[in-house]
Amino acid sequence: MGKTGNFGAKIGGIDRFHGEVLLFRAIVFQALADAFTQSRKPSRQAEKRQAIRWLTYDKDDFFQVCDIAEIDPLQVRKAVKERFNL
Repeated sequence: MGKTGNFGAKIGGIDRFHGEVLLFRAIVFQALADAFTQSRKPSRQAEKRQAIRWLTYDKDDFFQVCDIAEIDPLQVRKAVKERFNL
């Protein structure tokens, strides 16, 4: 097994570092999907509000998740705020 990044191990052909990046990207993408849902179900509307709040106002977790996901948090935040006129 070859060494990759700081973790040095591969799992199923994907190095752990890359897998971690993909996992944290999935968190951001799920929040975006929740924020942009068109569903009128009360549970989905609650998820939408929570996602918008996390994407636009959270100061710690959001930036940490974006950092690990290798996503620019300010760019994501700007796009969401523009879309919802915040």
